[in-house]
Amino acid sequence: MANAQSYPTDITVNHKPSGGLYLLTSQQNLVSGNSTLVNLNTVITGFSDGIEDTANKKITVTKAGLYLVQAQVTFFSVVAAKHYQIHIYKDAAGKKAGYGHSSVTDELSIPLSFFIRCAVNESILMKAISFAGVDTVDIRNGADLTFLELHYMRE
Repeated sequence: MANAQSYPTDITVNHKPSGGLYLLTSQQNLVSGNSTLVNLNTVITGFSDGIEDTANKKITVTKAGLYLVQAQVTFFSVVAAKHYQIHIYKDAAGKKAGYGHSSVTDELSIPLSFFIRCAVNESILMKAISFAGVDTVDIRNGADLTFLELHYMRE
């Protein structure tokens, strides 16, 4: 073929270090209007490169570079027609936020994915906010329901 393209076949993708935390037990009774640290107290098994800090509910970077952040909070016992948010922080600075509006009184999941550049020893953590007007909204537990993952992509 005269115009055939040649593509490399030896591409190596190294997604280490990576880390993941999830909520093992439901987090009860968020105070309406308050930003609450999500109790990410369990390492996602088989996924970790040991960069999680379960005591402080965060993932600490061990290699500078570009990372993919994937996060989700699943609220339950939500109040219909109210707003809910998740916020991702790098150290003390807010970086990204996800927003949701409940139309029913069951569950509401807010996923969030984005790229972020991190230096060594910077930490990523997640907070949640309910604007339900009551302090009875909870966060659902489970590795596929409420989690924070950090994937190294490149330098």
